[in-house]
Amino acid sequence: MHQVIAPGLYWLAGLMAYTMVYHFAVGMHPPRDRVHILFASVCLLMMPFSITMIPVLKADDAATYIHALKLNLAAALVLFAVFHWFIALYTHVRPLPFLIAWTLFFGVLFVANLAGPYSLQYEQFDGLKNVRLPWGELITRGRGQNGPWFYAGIIAVAVVFAHALVAMGLKYRRQHLNTDLAILIAIVLFLLSVIEGIMVRLGIFHGVILGPFGLIALVLAMSASLGYGTQQRLRTSEKHFRSLFENSPTGMFAIDPANGRILQANPVALSMTGYDGEEIQEKTLADLACPEDMQELKHRYEQMAAGQFDRMNYERRYCTKRGGRFVADHYVSSLKDEHGKAVRFIASITDITERKHTEEALRQSEEKFRTLFENSPLGIFRATVGGRFLEVNPAMARIHGYPSPEAMVREVDDIGEQLYVNPGNRKKMIAKLQDNSADIIQFLNHQRRRDGSEFLAHITLTSVRDAEGEAVFFDGIVEDVTAQKRTEEEREELRSQLI
Repeated sequence: MHQVIAPGLYWLAGLMAYTMVYHFAVGMHPPRDRVHILFASVCLLMMPFSITMIPVLKADDAATYIHALKLNLAAALVLFAVFHWFIALYTHVRPLPFLIAWTLFFGVLFVANLAGPYSLQYEQFDGLKNVRLPWGELITRGRGQNGPWFYAGIIAVAVVFAHALVAMGLKYRRQHLNTDLAILIAIVLFLLSVIEGIMVRLGIFHGVILGPFGLIALVLAMSASLGYGTQQRLRTSEKHFRSLFENSPTGMFAIDPANGRILQANPVALSMTGYDGEEIQEKTLADLACPEDMQELKHRYEQMAAGQFDRMNYERRYCTKRGGRFVADHYVSSLKDEHGKAVRFIASITDITERKHTEEALRQSEEKFRTLFENSPLGIFRATVGGRFLEVNPAMARIHGYPSPEAMVREVDDIGEQLYVNPGNRKKMIAKLQDNSADIIQFLNHQRRRDGSEFLAHITLTSVRDAEGEAVFFDGIVEDVTAQKRTEEEREELRSQLI
């Protein structure tokens, strides 16, 4: 007599163990894939479902049979509950309230199975009987009356299959992938094996329950589909990376961490350095650096290869093949394998020579302005619309009798009231600038010094506006013309006397 059932079920459990380990490892690899992890959970639950089927079919007494049957049905209930969620996650058909409600229903069936005297299947148990299979092997089959909980379990499993078939059908309709069609066919085969198992349990006909073996088609189809999908995503990711690398507007280099050698450079990098693809593969990025930066750049890459840091960003000078120079913003990151070992450095360099020249010209211009601002004999200031100084130069403070620019900015909180003999003059001039009736205003005004003395000033005002055209502050120049005005008056008086 050939023993087929037990070895077959053990082989099935081994297949589930291998599949579980494989998909769990794939799912846990960063970035984590919940579909693979959940499928690994399905495979994990298939193992006790298969193994507990052996004592059900080979029991010698009723107590052993009922105990094994409870464990087998418990594993089946958990398996179908998790399988329900896996299908929802895989197909993106996720009616959440329905999924939660049906999971709770499976929980109720799980408790009823373990709490009942004869498991979920039997309301009344009449004993065991032996059934001889066509190849001569004997298996055990229970006899008894099926209860309402067993039919509730059939309904629960039927709903799971209905959801799986509808969800997979919708997914295949959206994407028309052969792998989805294979899974759909495998679910149908699994459904047929489950129907056969239910009919055997109901005593409609005698035979071995094929449910565990129907899982083989489902597991193989799903495992192949998930593996193929992972490979497709990997190829797509590599294609996208290649496209980004080749078409990046910045110079891109792929570098070997072991020796710093350039493995590949994109067209922009070749254009920046003047080398062709073969020439640049004989060099390191340190070789491309100007002599004054070469040793430091080499040292930084050695530190990165030693794992002291994962990325670096700095500015360096590089020399082209023809001897030219350019300044580049240099960013490097490391690509690591699953063990955390760097397998590639990806470097990006952006030519910022023109920007550096612009920044230097701006710096020089600002220095010239600052020199003019600090050393001008005329008072220069910037003030808010509300009447506070933002900045004044030394001449401005000196003209108004303040010991320093900082003291003037600190002490004057209302320019019109504190510095204008007639505060209304400032309001009139500010109004003209705000209503765009003038861009620049020049006027004579009687000013007040810190000690209260007065002098005549020639003031020039202009407004600085924001993007909406609103004046945000005012720039001005103040010149003390008291002596000049007195001289003019004395000259006029002398002229009138001579006449």
